Amino acid sequence: MLLSFMSCNTELSKIYGAFIINEQPIGGSIGYKNIIDKDNCQYIVRNAKELETALNKVRNGEYIYIDDHASINMLNLQKIQINKSITLCSGRGHNGSEGAILYTNMEQTDLFIINVSNVRISGLRIKGPDTLVRYEEMTALNNAGKYYDKPISRAILTNDMGITTENLEIDNCEIWGWSHAAIFLREGAMNSKIHHNFIHHNQRHGLGYGICLDASSATIHSNKFDYNRHDINGTGRLGTAYEAYNNIILPNGTNHSFDMHGGGDRNDGTSIAGDYVNIHHNTFYSTEVPAFFLRGTPQNYAKITNNLFYHSGKEKTVLPLRSYSNPQKVKIKNNKYTENRYQLDSLSISRINW
Repeated sequence: MLLSFMSCNTELSKIYGAFIINEQPIGGSIGYKNIIDKDNCQYIVRNAKELETALNKVRNGEYIYIDDHASINMLNLQKIQINKSITLCSGRGHNGSEGAILYTNMEQTDLFIINVSNVRISGLRIKGPDTLVRYEEMTALNNAGKYYDKPISRAILTNDMGITTENLEIDNCEIWGWSHAAIFLREGAMNSKIHHNFIHHNQRHGLGYGICLDASSATIHSNKFDYNRHDINGTGRLGTAYEAYNNIILPNGTNHSFDMHGGGDRNDGTSIAGDYVNIHHNTFYSTEVPAFFLRGTPQNYAKITNNLFYHSGKEKTVLPLRSYSNPQKVKIKNNKYTENRYQLDSLSISRINW
């Protein structure tokens, strides 16, 4: 189905699940249209030393392109402070390329720390040190009061100093192997845009987030998620809010796919579960786990509409609201449920010109 821009608002109410926008592939890679041309970049780097030099020299508005064939061990480039409004990119999907890969085997690591607004990270593969669940190990540590004795890792995170970092864009990346979170948006990270990525194998028991938001807001769309404990997680603190649409959730998650924590999880004496959650037009293949858990009362609303659930019914898709949730602020309507998990995406995904 190809819909015009003018008819989009009315027709969207008749579409269930993820859809193709402007022929852009969900999850990015081959066919993605917004790949950056390296000939327009100020720096082209091929190894860790060149990357470090470029990061030290780059100015606001400039581009660092990591060669498509580069494989860079980030062992000596931990906690990279991004202090300029720059674009860090490679060519995932360009002429069939997988894009540059940045990787580390350091268990305790934060790779990129964003300290300014208007940063873009695009077309990269970013591999962390730990793809495992570690259920028995983490349960034993937790029971001994030593859960965080086990090091944690995160790929991209915003600063924890309360500095506003608006308009972070992460697109067309593959990010996996991070025990805490692939992307961690901390307080002050507002209006982030996370789209057309493949985020997978971030699944440590007790943590394991594809995207984690804490007093921050984001629009999250056109991504593929798989093998995460939670694909999207919100701490529920004031200011935490997200819209998630047009995402495909593949079937191997280890716990509910999306959530928003409440005050009971934080032990802060409130029932607050963020500002808002808007979950619409997503396709959930993850039938072994619920799709969403609202763990308190949002300040504004929680909406779950026009999703396609490969579950047998509503009662298996959304966990029951906590006893202190306000059902008047929750809208769950106009979703579709099917057990036909073998329906081909190419047949079931609509196409829209936006």
